[in-house]
This record gives sequence, structure tokens and C-alpha cells, in this order.
Amino acid sequence: MLSKILSAALIGIDAHVVEVEVDITSRGLPHFSTVGLPDTAVKESKDRVRAALKNTGFNFPLKQITVNLAPADIKKEGSAFDLPIAIGITVAEGIIETRNVEGYIISGELSLDGRIKPVKGALSMAIAARDKKMKGLIMPAENAQEAAVVTGVPVYGFDSLPALIDFLRGTNNSQPTAINIDSAMRENSLYQDDFLDVKGQEHVKRALEVAAAGGHNVLIQPLLATRPFRSPHHTLSDAAMVGGGQVPKPGEVSLAHNGVLFLDELPEFKRNVLEVMRQPLEDGSVTISRAVSSITYPSSIMLVCAMNPCPCGYLGDIHHQCTCTPSQIHRYRHRVSGPLLDRIDIHVEVPAVPYKELSKDFCGESSEHIRRRVQRSREIQVERFKKDHLYSNAKMRSKHIKKYCTLKPDAQNILETAMQRLGLSARAYTRILKVSRTIADIAGSDQINAEHISEAIQYRTLDRGAL
Repeated sequence: MLSKILSAALIGIDAHVVEVEVDITSRGLPHFSTVGLPDTAVKESKDRVRAALKNTGFNFPLKQITVNLAPADIKKEGSAFDLPIAIGITVAEGIIETRNVEGYIISGELSLDGRIKPVKGALSMAIAARDKKMKGLIMPAENAQEAAVVTGVPVYGFDSLPALIDFLRGTNNSQPTAINIDSAMRENSLYQDDFLDVKGQEHVKRALEVAAAGGHNVLIQPLLATRPFRSPHHTLSDAAMVGGGQVPKPGEVSLAHNGVLFLDELPEFKRNVLEVMRQPLEDGSVTISRAVSSITYPSSIMLVCAMNPCPCGYLGDIHHQCTCTPSQIHRYRHRVSGPLLDRIDIHVEVPAVPYKELSKDFCGESSEHIRRRVQRSREIQVERFKKDHLYSNAKMRSKHIKKYCTLKPDAQNILETAMQRLGLSARAYTRILKVSRTIADIAGSDQINAEHISEAIQYRTLDRGAL
């Protein structure tokens, strides 16, 4: 008998619907084969499915079983096809009626005792199920909360094969997984670290507030107190940074999408690794092309970097003497190219904190107070760009800068003087305008004033040659 179950395969970050066809015949010797471009993990599903069915009280048919994963030109990877294959066998054997599985996308890994284990890509599968207007999505219980974030498609989570079979037979009235998104977001937005714990460095805190408010990239020197979301070691390769492999996988710039990518000791990274970041930073996406496929991963990140002012780290320190020669300093700084520095909106110098500041009880504002200002600024930007499909000032293009970054005459004069004296590039000019727009938003001003443009210019430390 033939059965057909719908599942999904991940290609990049997108899920593609896959038909899992199971044909069982009593002719010939017992045999189990899987076709349709499966990888090793998929081929091994037969052993997990056989043990899971036997150990949960169901008979595994000693017949010729052929599993076809269609379309056959898409590479099938991972163990997520265990569950649809097992359900396909039970349908083909008449344990479950065919009409009861129609309209569901099923995905999950099986353990030998019949437990359903989590898989990758639950969110992508939920999006695919919603776009295909499916009846529902059947997932491991541990993935159900993640998939339920997508509205418009019911998500059913199960932790064992017998429970799922009972549901599909109509003897288990399981309800779709419910999730309170606002509550989940509040729980996940609690951080142990607080700006109250950082003593001194008020100008650095202000720079980071501006960066967070507008989604701007930051270069600080020489030390960042806390580690952001992704913090790769400087020995990583260019493929690890932007993605690659025979079957293209995402790199650090994509793994930090909509978050922070922190590069400590920036000049220690290989030159080619830093240079391949320029396009993803500019476009917000990275495309990896191979002979068999071309995959685009998102890479909309907030880049935060840290570097020393010189190889020994004491240049400009009033308490220590720098031992580096001018040529050493020049070579060290020029490990980071000008075009990459131009793509970093905010440069800020971080001097050593004196004992007087360290011993003070009062440390300034808390993260919660700063967060409120950042949130208000973000809300202004969402309202401003609601017709342009942008979410922050850092993503503005030329037409948006021309429309939203008009300057008063005194602000224009300040910027013109800075451009002439510092020899700023055209890209640095647009970065200053974007940052000044964010500073004005924090202040609640519709117009970019002289004080806003002045502060933005102060965040171009490397352009001023202060290091």
C-alpha cells in the first residue's frame, strides 16, 4: 500500500515542503530503501524508525519498504524525516486513516524508545506551513513554542510516537500550542549585566546608547566590558565569517542577524576575513554560490569592534609610556582598511578609568533608564520609515537621508568645516548624518541641530587622527 506524508527540508533559512512517499509490498525479501537524495542521517532513519515502532508496541512490517523523498533534486539532510517516515508506515499499514494526515506538515527525530526529539528549523517550517495554508504543523514538543510564534497555522507538539498516533487516530484531543509573545519577550529581555555596574566612561555609555538607538556600528578602544551575542575568535576563516561549505552554511555575520557581532582585537583578524564583511554590512545579506545551489542568508547586524590604539596598548595613556615606533603604529592601524572603517558609524576612545571613578558609589544611569530612551527613539524611527520597510536610521539610503536629515544653517556650517579639516570621505559624511539623526531622535527633536551634528562628528575618532 502507498501513503504520502508532507514534511519539510531546510535549504539555507528557508523550508521547502517535501513529500514523503512510503510504499509497502509483500513481494520479495524484506528490504528497506530510501531514495530522493538523502544524506547519511536520513538513510539511517530506517533503523531508528524500526526500533521506535517495535519498542512502542507497533509492528514493523517485514516487507519491501521503499521511501521516496520528493522532489528528488533537493538534498535531504538531518534526522527530521524520522517522524514522517514512521507515520507513513503506520498509514500504509492501515493503523491510521489517510484522511487524518492530510494537510499536516510533520517533522521530528525519533529515539529508539519512541520519544520525539527536537529538530532544527522549526520557525522556518512554521512559516512554510502558513504560506502553503496547511491544516497544521506537527512538531516535537520542545520545538512547539518556537514554531507557535508564527501566527496563522496551528502547531501541535508531541513528546512520544504513541501520543502522536493516538492524535491522528482521533483518540487524543490535543490542542494547538499557545504562546504569549509579549510574556516570552519580557522573560528573554532580562539581562544580568547593567550599566550601573560600569564605572566611569560616561561618553562610551552615551555612544553605545546612540548606537543601540539607531542600529549603528561601533568601534571602541581598547576594551568592551561585556560580550555581545556573537564573538568569534580572530583566527576564524573568511568562510566561517560569511558562510560557506560544500552545502552552504551560515557564517558569523548571519548567525548574528538582527543582533550584535563583536570583534575583539580587530586588527588581529586576517585582512581577507575583514574585507569579505564589507558587502554584507552594506547590503544586509550575503549570497553563497556553489555549483549545485546559490543561497542568500540575512546579515543585518550591529557590528561592535574593539582595538588597542597601538601594539603595546599605551598610546595616549598619561600613566604609561608607549614603546611602539611610528612605523609599528602605522602598520598596526592599517591592518584595518579605510573602506571598512568608513562602514563603522561610531568611533570612540576608551581611556583607562582612574581610581577616583572606580571608588565612587554612584555609577550613573541604569540600563533600564537608557533602554527607555532607546525604545522611544526606535518607535520614532519605526513610524518614520513605516512606508519604506526600514527599521532604523542606520539602514537609510540616499533618498531617505535627503528627506529626513535636513540641517539648519549653523549645523551645515559645522559639518562643512569638519569635512574640510578632517578630509572626510563621502561615506563618512552620510554616516555622520545618520548618527546625528539618531541623536536628534533621542532628544525628541524633529530637526537636526548644531549640537546634534557636533556630537556625531565627535564619534569619528579615527577620522580626527586622535589615536
